[in-house]
Amino acid sequence: MLLGSVDRSRDNNLNLIRLAAALMVLVSHSYVLAPGGPRAEPWHALGITPGAIAVDVFFFCSGLLVMSSWWHVPSLRAFALARAARVLPGLWAMVALSVPVLYLFSKADAAGYFGAPETWIYVLKNSTLFGGTTGLLPRVFEDNPFAGAVNGSLWTLPHEVRCYALLAAVGVVARLAGHRQRQAVTLAWALLALGAAALLVRAALQGADDPRSRLLLMFSLGALAYQGRDRLRLRAGAAFACVAVLAAGTLLQSRLYTAVYPLPLAYLVLALAYLPGGALRQFNRLGDYSYGVYIYAFPVQQAVTALQPQIGLGTHIAVSTLFTLVLAVLSWHAVEKPALAAARRWRSRRRAGTGTPSSPMAGTAAG
Repeated sequence: MLLGSVDRSRDNNLNLIRLAAALMVLVSHSYVLAPGGPRAEPWHALGITPGAIAVDVFFFCSGLLVMSSWWHVPSLRAFALARAARVLPGLWAMVALSVPVLYLFSKADAAGYFGAPETWIYVLKNSTLFGGTTGLLPRVFEDNPFAGAVNGSLWTLPHEVRCYALLAAVGVVARLAGHRQRQAVTLAWALLALGAAALLVRAALQGADDPRSRLLLMFSLGALAYQGRDRLRLRAGAAFACVAVLAAGTLLQSRLYTAVYPLPLAYLVLALAYLPGGALRQFNRLGDYSYGVYIYAFPVQQAVTALQPQIGLGTHIAVSTLFTLVLAVLSWHAVEKPALAAARRWRSRRRAGTGTPSSPMAGTAAG
């Protein structure tokens, strides 16, 4: 199966994969956030954890889907609107909900909490993603094992937005290549991927990790997969070979694993997204709950720990998953899905008003 024959179809397993990745982040964080923590996570000796692998899956899927969006939206403005509609409304709702609710878990009084600069920095930075994010609110979760942290998952969002901006910038500059525009885009992302991989290898040889370079590498691989979709063939045998490589790599017990595992992981994600069919595809009827799970899980986990300081790891994971899924479902149906629908309606009206064609190349026109 060629990726190019199915990449525009919504009949795939990407929503399920991303939800599984978001839940993997929740499970990974439980080793630190649950009472009695911190505990050593699986594969920690490799310099990577299941939660970090899950975030890498997110960035690879994002690179694939956002590159597709870039080629199929009518303008740079429409592309920016589509990205903003996907990220910001759900984030705003989380910030608006978390500030008053988490006051209940603060040892500060009302004036000290709502009047503190820390609270408004939390609102401003997490609502705009300018200058990074913050996961701190005044005197919240002070007695938890991971004291004071409100939402440690948000740090990846500014990196995601930077990847969007980088993708748009590459596309706009590549317009100078004229009819070789697609080749120029592919070359640019190949160079970015090679640069990120080199930085990962350097960090691994020094016994360190470089998560920013790894996220850029995974996003770049997603963008390259879309660019090469007409030649990229998905086979079950190759997917099983990637599983074998990933499993064998864990036996090395070396931080070099972080530098070599992205490529087989990327192919495996593609294979799982498009090869398995049947009942799995029915999941798409439910919605895309992965983003809601990702942005709500950490504060829910901290709240569960604060309310039940004797709770065990397994129960902590189960209870946190239940409440996080409820919030994620509400976020999707009440906030995220309507925002995306509104952005699509705006693009449709603008395309109809300007007569802009909806060809794949239209997405590279600025305006």
